[in-house]
Amino acid sequence: MAFIIGGHPRSGTTLLFRLCRDHPQIGITGEFKCFQGLDSPLLEYWRWVQTDWRHFSFFWRIGFKAPWIFKVGSGIFLAQYRWHLQRIAPDRVSVSDVERTLQRVLHKKVVGDKYPGYVFALPALVRQPLLKRIIIYRDARDVSSSFMNMVRTKWKGRNWTKEFRTPRDVALQWVRAVETMENTKEHLLAIRYEDLVREPRPALRKMADYLGVDPEGFNTRRVHTESVGKHANFLSEEEIRGVLEVAGPAMERWGYL
Repeated sequence: MAFIIGGHPRSGTTLLFRLCRDHPQIGITGEFKCFQGLDSPLLEYWRWVQTDWRHFSFFWRIGFKAPWIFKVGSGIFLAQYRWHLQRIAPDRVSVSDVERTLQRVLHKKVVGDKYPGYVFALPALVRQPLLKRIIIYRDARDVSSSFMNMVRTKWKGRNWTKEFRTPRDVALQWVRAVETMENTKEHLLAIRYEDLVREPRPALRKMADYLGVDPEGFNTRRVHTESVGKHANFLSEEEIRGVLEVAGPAMERWGYL
């Protein structure tokens, strides 16, 4: 079985990744983006995959954090992945090809990849019947607050962050992500972040049933509630109003107002 984890950045995709990473029946990569470019010729697909390989997070799963180990380890993984893939998919790359390749490299039957941007690719991904899709969503105010904090600290100076100057900018993209989910909701498992962190067992049981794995394999000690509702500590009243102006209707549809 193959699956993806997606959702607007700062919505909880990393939490889901860590929960799946620790599960003994699941093999998962982080931001490998291997389910992009499906049904493309092998060489074209390979250009999709190798573009950002230095940043992909395979080695999160075994705890290596030193940059040079991270890059070397990711490069070794990439070589293994390509070696197996070109023997499995001599022509066009399908979900089944990616699944079998990941199974051989990760030595697990249930395999997947976490990448927030998959949420924006759902119109194409839902046309893949062999691919399971898990999307997590979160209060737009908390997403905007957390996202802007990252833009001003860890992500500072990255070119792609220039379009996000205010929490309102983030909220606009959040609306786009939510509307994409709404248009494809019959073809995915949607997990509400707040439900997951407050009562993890029911949410994880749903995910286990969806993936066909043992729910007891998820390590709930990774789940904490401190991040719920903290936007008031970091956003001004004016910034919160800006978020509500653009995201209010969608937030109401998803039970946040």
